[in-house]
Amino acid sequence: MPAHAPLDPAQLLNWPIDALSQRYTARDVMFYALSLGIGQAPLDPAQLAYVYEEGLAVLPAFATVLADPGPWLGDPRLGLDWPGMLHGAQRIELHRPLATAAHVRSESRVVTVEDLGRERGARVVTRRKLFDADDGAPIATLDMTSILRTHGGFDSTPRVREAAQRDERKAASRHAFDYTVPPQTALLFRLNGDMNGLHADPAITRAAGFAQPILHGMASFGIAGYMLLRALERHAVELREMEARFSAPVFPGDTLRIEASSRTSVEGDHLSFDVFALERNVKVMTRGAARFGPA
Repeated sequence: MPAHAPLDPAQLLNWPIDALSQRYTARDVMFYALSLGIGQAPLDPAQLAYVYEEGLAVLPAFATVLADPGPWLGDPRLGLDWPGMLHGAQRIELHRPLATAAHVRSESRVVTVEDLGRERGARVVTRRKLFDADDGAPIATLDMTSILRTHGGFDSTPRVREAAQRDERKAASRHAFDYTVPPQTALLFRLNGDMNGLHADPAITRAAGFAQPILHGMASFGIAGYMLLRALERHAVELREMEARFSAPVFPGDTLRIEASSRTSVEGDHLSFDVFALERNVKVMTRGAARFGPA
């Protein structure tokens, strides 16, 4: 992989990311769920709850597409290798349940720039805080990790911090749920705002080294959140936190399986999970964690 101009950590840490506002309605909530493939079994009450306005439930990961500043790392003034970037991980924390309609605003900034070494690239974490635009109340905090594969080696003494391995010795129970990603999912999910041709155009996809268009990381994350809710038979308003690393791309048409272990504490139910693409025998999400609280 060719090297690019050295990355300037200070420039990224001080880069002004546009604050945005967005009004959304129940139609947007339902479309988001449909764009993940939910509703493919329209007589299933557990799916209908997210795609029908009567008693509509809002998926927690809907927050990831709200007031999103878009691909700001691709700004030519930064001089970064945009095609060489990957969505490495995602985390959300819900401070209150998402409403079925609201006016929201976001504030974003870079909180971490880390050198992973010349061969591994750089890790950039962008934090987006979501607020109610009318009363200023916090709604959610979202951390998006981007891996800049061609920009490593800027720090003479890079420190690679690996996440601690999960201790599952106290796991009270195990859960699993399978979900087939419909073949048109990436085409629909693009309409939430991320129009990158990597998720639609076979020529762009082949140039990037993939056999077919891949699913957005945000879509994979949203599907994993839905699978967790189904595996544990929990309500959307109970999910407080969720995070995971993306270890391999998901392709439309994949059958995914989430495998989760749970334990209970005074703070709620804690989950650790991984997600697998069954036909390819590949782990696509790893080091997943989530916390549920009371409704």
